[in-house]
Amino acid sequence: MTVTIGRCGVDEIEDVLQFVDQHWAHGHALATCRPLLDWQHREADGSYSVILARRSSDREVLGMLGYIPTRRFDAGLADQNVVWLTTWRVRDETGVAGLGLMLLQHLRSTEPHIAIGAVGLTPTTTPIYETLGYRVGELQHYVRPNKAVEHFELAALAQPRVNRAAWIEPIGAIVLSRDDFFERAADVSRGGRGDGIPRKTPEYFHARYLRHPLYSYGVVGLVDRGAVVGLLATRVAEYAGHRALRIVDFLGHDGLLERVGDTVQSLLETHDAEYADVYNVGIDAQTFERAGFTRVDPCGPDVVPDHFEPFERRNVRLWFSFKGAGQPVLFKGDADQDRPSVVPSRLR
Repeated sequence: MTVTIGRCGVDEIEDVLQFVDQHWAHGHALATCRPLLDWQHREADGSYSVILARRSSDREVLGMLGYIPTRRFDAGLADQNVVWLTTWRVRDETGVAGLGLMLLQHLRSTEPHIAIGAVGLTPTTTPIYETLGYRVGELQHYVRPNKAVEHFELAALAQPRVNRAAWIEPIGAIVLSRDDFFERAADVSRGGRGDGIPRKTPEYFHARYLRHPLYSYGVVGLVDRGAVVGLLATRVAEYAGHRALRIVDFLGHDGLLERVGDTVQSLLETHDAEYADVYNVGIDAQTFERAGFTRVDPCGPDVVPDHFEPFERRNVRLWFSFKGAGQPVLFKGDADQDRPSVVPSRLR
């Protein structure tokens, strides 16, 4: 059997939708919501950031590898592009040995990048990445309860507390909109953490969060001496009338992040949220502790849910793989972890 491998063209996307629905997950959000699929994978030339393997004789799709390049959200990142692997699947009955690795090799040879990785690995896939030479690790989970809340319905916190460190000068904050974003965020450094990848910019935050087709993200400008010098991306998740504030991304140096405690408490009160949580790897735990957060032991007594679509009251461990030069600094907003799993019928 001969196989043809290439990028998905505009005339092939219906085959991708069918493959996802039949061989990945029936009713998957990417298969049922075209605006979400296009936002996540459609390129400017009409092609898609999906590599397809087809049987040459009848053009049947045998496998696919979807990916999200960071240059997608800011063309200026092309020379520092990081590729996130997302939907990687090969049909069981193909009979073509190593087809999944052939998809990956084609991607690596055709998409310029400085690093490649994935977030949300399953225990069965982590050994594969390790064998391929990827660094494998776990994002740490932190929580900060709303000081005004006495009873928690979403989370189970054995001893709800806000860490109290030595006094730290609080950072100022303003909520940015799509319209005034670039005017107000003009002074935000595009360097972030010098050794941290993936690199992010204000343009990246605007495209990734403020222009999302389904989710309503909030982007908070962190203000120091009258200028916006950092960015915090947040999203409110809700179940049965109870809310949690998810912090999904951050742009700035660590010294800003440790000063956001008062800002987070204000956001919790504004949104009437029970707690704020954040997943991260690459930033020291003490930085989050100084901002009032406590690390969640995934095997301990505290339960801070990650899944809201549908809601599951359990701890979720986020494993990642990464290969490339530099120190990975990752949040839940990286790769495809913070995307809708349930799509409203009006958007299907």
